[in-house]
Amino acid sequence: MQQSFLGLAAIAASLLFTPMSWAQIKDTMRVEEDNRFQQEDFSQSLFYQIPHGADACNFYGMAAACSFERQHVFRDAVLITSKETTYYVRSTLIPNQSVSPEQGIAYAQILAGMSGNSGIEFVNPTVSNERISYVGCPSFDSHLCGADLALTPDGLVREIAVTYSTP
Repeated sequence: MQQSFLGLAAIAASLLFTPMSWAQIKDTMRVEEDNRFQQEDFSQSLFYQIPHGADACNFYGMAAACSFERQHVFRDAVLITSKETTYYVRSTLIPNQSVSPEQGIAYAQILAGMSGNSGIEFVNPTVSNERISYVGCPSFDSHLCGADLALTPDGLVREIAVTYSTP
C-alpha cells in the first residue's frame, strides 16, 4: 500500500511540476510586478487580495484561457502566481530566508486556499533530501493538485509551490 502511494505520488509530482515547453513559455504574458505589499509580511489575508486563475486573466484584461506570470513582492517573500491556459494554475512562494518545514506547510496551506476545499490533504507526504511533496484531488475528476516544498541541504524550506493542473 505504501509503495503504491509513493508511486502515485511520484507520477503526480512529475505531472504537476514538469517545466513548461518553449512554446508555452513564449506565449506566457509577464504581468507587471505587484509592489502593493512590499512593506508587509506575506499572510493569508493579503494572499486573498491577489487574483488567481481565470479571475486573474479577467482582472488583467485577458481572455479566461490566458497564460500569465506575475510577481508579488512582500517584505519577507516573493509570490509568483502563474497560469497556463487551461493546463495549470500555480502559486509559488519564495521566502527571503529559508523557513522551517512546519512554516513551509503553513505557507502551503495558505497557497492551497485552506478556507475552502483545496483538495490537498497535508498528511502522508513523500519526503526526500530535496523536497517534501503532497498530492491531492483524488476525488476531483477534472484535475490533479499538489504542494511541493523545496528544501535546502540543511532541511529548511526555500520554496513552496502549490499547483492545480488538468490531466
